[in-house]
Amino acid sequence: PDLVVTVDCHHLERTGDYAAVLADVGAAWSVDHHLDGNGPAPLPGWIEPVASSASLLVLRVIESLAAGGGDGAPAFALNASMATNLYAGLYTDTGGFRFPNTLPLSFEAAGRLVAAGADAAEIAERTLHERTPASLALLARVLDTFEYHHGGRLLSLRVTRAMLAAT
Repeated sequence: PDLVVTVDCHHLERTGDYAAVLADVGAAWSVDHHLDGNGPAPLPGWIEPVASSASLLVLRVIESLAAGGGDGAPAFALNASMATNLYAGLYTDTGGFRFPNTLPLSFEAAGRLVAAGADAAEIAERTLHERTPASLALLARVLDTFEYHHGGRLLSLRVTRAMLAAT
């Protein structure tokens, strides 16, 4: 492709197996809310570190396109499938609306996404409460590494590549 746009992934190295393929594209651009100084220089693009989720940025683009151009005709409208995916991104990036990055705008956007067809209860259940057998097997191994330090005031645990590969 001539252009690749990544969302919530502002370093090509974070694309996993696709990094080598994406390194050869004409241009790469990112839409993200993370401001990460680790690793190589981030991709150029739209990075909004005060946003609680990259999904909010994508929603802004969609709503802008849905408002239409000079002729008043919308490019396209937000549908239930889009709303579901954006709500899932917003919900997980805010830890179920528990993290400090959850601002009033996050709730306003969530309301618009639910009105467009996102099922808030189902998304909460599927993203934060349902676990695959593999994820439970990994969790069991990770919990087995608990170590308390400094009189129980500090707790550490580990996830290794071997654990990931085994589960």
